[in-house]
Amino acid sequence: MDLKSNDKGIVSLKGLEYGHYKIEEVKTLWNYVINKEPIFFDVKENGQVIKLEMENKKIRANAELIKIDSETKRPLEGAEFELWNGEKLVGNYTTNKDGKIVVENLEAGNYYFNEIKAPDHYEINQDQDLSFVIDKDGETKTVTAENKVKTGELDFTKTDVTNGQNIEGAKIEIVGIEEQNKHVKFEFTSSLAGNKFTLPEGKYEFRETQQPEGYELSTEVGTFEIKGGEIIKANLKNERTTGKLIFTKTDVATGEVLEGAKIKIECLSGLDKGKVIEFISSKNGNEFELAAGEYKISETQAPKGYELTTETGTFKIGEHGEVVKCNLTNKKFEIVKTGSSLDVNALIPFGIILVAGGLGALILSKKRKLS
Repeated sequence: MDLKSNDKGIVSLKGLEYGHYKIEEVKTLWNYVINKEPIFFDVKENGQVIKLEMENKKIRANAELIKIDSETKRPLEGAEFELWNGEKLVGNYTTNKDGKIVVENLEAGNYYFNEIKAPDHYEINQDQDLSFVIDKDGETKTVTAENKVKTGELDFTKTDVTNGQNIEGAKIEIVGIEEQNKHVKFEFTSSLAGNKFTLPEGKYEFRETQQPEGYELSTEVGTFEIKGGEIIKANLKNERTTGKLIFTKTDVATGEVLEGAKIKIECLSGLDKGKVIEFISSKNGNEFELAAGEYKISETQAPKGYELTTETGTFKIGEHGEVVKCNLTNKKFEIVKTGSSLDVNALIPFGIILVAGGLGALILSKKRKLS
């Protein structure tokens, strides 16, 4: 027969006949463990009163919360939670270095975790369902909570150290150096408009892996920090690849350095393409620092008393610190005599000057690097 205990936990049964009996629990309260040990007894005497006792223990179980990064699944330390059983606060807990909270010996009930403080650099997440039910003795209920890392904006520019203008074509590498962003590592090419990125909070290093054409590779390792949703600006500068031109203007016959010639240098390729430099030759020669590229050099006006050199030469600056020596020669005007009785001075008032044609020469020396 089936019997049920009253509100005092008592089961009464009268009128049992003589015999051997067994009592077995088939159902208990929702928050208790069924006692599977049957009780045996014997009725041997008329009017005998037999008292029996059966015990039930409460359901006890454990709860585990695992806190992870929503993107990398890395465990997160330092998140703070409340644990509630219905409307009753069980306690406050903080995730350990493994991202875990373990609460033991919980009674049966309906529970939920509520996040009250996110780990550093992460957004608090109160929208997840972190509820669970304890209804089996000895079990461990596990819930997983995720957090998104906070982000900010990086505005990166690559500029010419000389004029501050943006440079395109440099390859840049950015690497995260903190726990919450060390998975971030990427390379990009600089653009004239700059480069913008949304990045997780934290500190970063950036370096140039390939320089733009016409520039030296920057060996600088820069750092920046993304925090608080701010727009962070980062910049890396490049020095132009430059070399030196040493120019001399000389007499083709004597090697004497000449001053007063007008010379033009035109850049044919490189960062200064189209740029023209015009100068007057000096007794001490002329020196110029030039950006890498190809150049054309010519004479536009000869020194006084010399033929105009029509020779046009080219040279190239290819390496940083390279030195190119360039020499243009001129030949003096000569008066051609047609006879011993010719009076040259007598011809000048009539606007007649007799000259022998003679072109100068362009000489470029072998290139060398600055020591």
